[in-house]
Formats: sequence, C-alpha cells, structure tokens
Amino acid sequence: MDDVKSVTPEDIQVTKEGNELVISFEYTSKVPLFGNASLVFDFEGSSAKK
Repeated sequence: MDDVKSVTPEDIQVTKEGNELVISFEYTSKVPLFGNASLVFDFEGSSAKK
C-alpha cells in the first residue's frame, strides 16, 4: 500500500456545530494494479456524534 497518501491540511475541514468543534476529512486514493486497472478508495470521517 505504498501509494496510499496521508491526510493533508487541504483534506481537513474544521467547523462549529452548536457549541462543539467538528473536525472532518475526505480524500480519494487511486492505486494502480496492472495495465489500465486501478483501485479507488474513498475515505471520509468526522468527529461529529451521529
């Protein structure tokens, strides 16, 4: 998994919901397999309570 990137500052969003600070992230990682085949991973997460 050498091609998976780390979360960068551009991927992070900080907002305020009510009295709580919410930190969330979202990014996509594309990993080449062979020829024209690749895997695409979509990552997202948040500190907000659901």
